[in-house]
Amino acid sequence: MRRRTGLLTVVNPDNMMEKSFDDWVKKNIEVRECVKFVKKADAPDNDPVCYCRNKRSVHLRGRTIEMPEDSTWTQRGFTERTENTAFGKIMFENVEQSIDEAQYMRIAVDYGNSPYKEKLNTLIKDFWKLDPPGLLISVSGGAKSFNVSQDICASFQQGLLNAAKSTDAWIITGGQYCGVMKLVGDVIARTVSKRRIPTIGIGNWGKTWRNEKLLIENRRSDAMDTTYYPVEEPAKGFATLDPNHTHHFLVDDGTTGNDGIEYGFRAALEMLICEMHKIENVRLPMVCIMVEGGMRCLEIAKGTLENGNTLVVLKGSGRVSDILCYCFENSIEIEKDGGKKERILPSESEKEIKKLIQKDFGKYNIEREMLDLVLKISNYRDFVTIFSIHNPEPLDFYILSSLMSSANANVMAAAKMRQMRLAITWGHAKIARQFIFSQKLYKFSADELNQLMFFSI
Repeated sequence: MRRRTGLLTVVNPDNMMEKSFDDWVKKNIEVRECVKFVKKADAPDNDPVCYCRNKRSVHLRGRTIEMPEDSTWTQRGFTERTENTAFGKIMFENVEQSIDEAQYMRIAVDYGNSPYKEKLNTLIKDFWKLDPPGLLISVSGGAKSFNVSQDICASFQQGLLNAAKSTDAWIITGGQYCGVMKLVGDVIARTVSKRRIPTIGIGNWGKTWRNEKLLIENRRSDAMDTTYYPVEEPAKGFATLDPNHTHHFLVDDGTTGNDGIEYGFRAALEMLICEMHKIENVRLPMVCIMVEGGMRCLEIAKGTLENGNTLVVLKGSGRVSDILCYCFENSIEIEKDGGKKERILPSESEKEIKKLIQKDFGKYNIEREMLDLVLKISNYRDFVTIFSIHNPEPLDFYILSSLMSSANANVMAAAKMRQMRLAITWGHAKIARQFIFSQKLYKFSADELNQLMFFSI
């Protein structure tokens, strides 16, 4: 924006930055749209629905090709990447408490692939300007079926907050206004701190309730630089954005209601963040916290462990969290041919865990699949910590302990040093005693101990 003052033209730098950001996004961050309309056989004629599950009226005007009804619609062949239409600042309506000027970004599912890492890096560092984290905390758990006791919720929220504040952590969730994601948003909203904790939601554009409100073309005429989004009860199968997350990625594959498309992008973004903030060639440490949850949470947990990160499971929170805890407490290790070790459940314990699966997930017919996944996770025993509210220490202590315990003798010295600096920053003397003075997992040299002493000063 420019205004005349005598012979001078004064430029508002904030508006110039917004223009620069808008231009950069439109050139670098695309979305996916269905561009080949195939009418579903049972769709009404007045505004028919395509196999992408979008109505004809919301397909791209002037670019969509009408295809014969007997065409076979595929996501890869019938959608294209197009210029971004939904990004920027967002303000939430119909809610008492919300983050001021959060940021959101609709983004094509493709950006979870390696060629796009640099663009995500630029977005986060140069435009969103997030301060470097000391830890990445990924929270996974139940959404609409969430039924967890108040004591466990309070313990989770306080432990998460303590961990995030004391380590300058970033938090990642699914970003919805329900379940464990709302718990995270609520505690962040109540936080009085000089530093706003970056809390990043990674959701599904096609399952976001009232996503048309997020389109730039639908912004209010009196606020063209900000999107106003209503927080309200969504229709079945959709989710409202949580108003207390600082940033939202909305992953888009060109469809509506296609479940789970965001998980690959989420895993890739978490890995990118850990790579972005390397110190001495050591990745940023990451921990995943599981509270209650369903099959998707097990898949996220397995991916977390396969990538060398740690998992903390809240015992007593229900559903897959409790099923996983039961497996850890009752499985036994056997040695197979070739010396390979793996964990199995004795026959009585397997019967019992099947009852637990049947009780919570019987209608989905996934008993065998879930049991196999639980057993695979149990093989990462050194990287999984079980937390109960009856434990002698709070959750934040176990989050840090999980990072330290997983750092066994095979981990390079630089990684151990980074984790010990994290422990010192956190101020947990008990962990320092356990991992420095006992030196059970890694023997620090005199020079390393001197470095740690000066760091603590």
